[in-house]
Amino acid sequence: LDEERKNAAIARNICDLREQAGLTQRQLAQRADTTASVICKLEDADYEGHSLSMLRRIAAVLGHRVEVSFTPVDTDTRGFNRRKGGKPHAGTTVAKRKTKRKARAPARKKAI
Repeated sequence: LDEERKNAAIARNICDLREQAGLTQRQLAQRADTTASVICKLEDADYEGHSLSMLRRIAAVLGHRVEVSFTPVDTDTRGFNRRKGGKPHAGTTVAKRKTKRKARAPARKKAI
């Protein structure tokens, strides 16, 4: 439920900032060097595939920046997550996504 709220907040922020800038999804996409379908996905509250690099590009176009913070999860004094049977916690969603990506075929690197 917490992740769903965060995804919805990201989508709402992108949409609100885009509209405040007076841009269509297509215009924002062109300025961020992506496609309108990517912007549409990012503005969907159910989308879970946010990449930090894409969020940074969109934020820059809209005159903003992305801030990331690491906050502790429910842990005991040794730094183990109680909800996962005492295993060390993964940290943030970004860390979990990186772990998942390692299991897939290597992604092609794009020049920024």
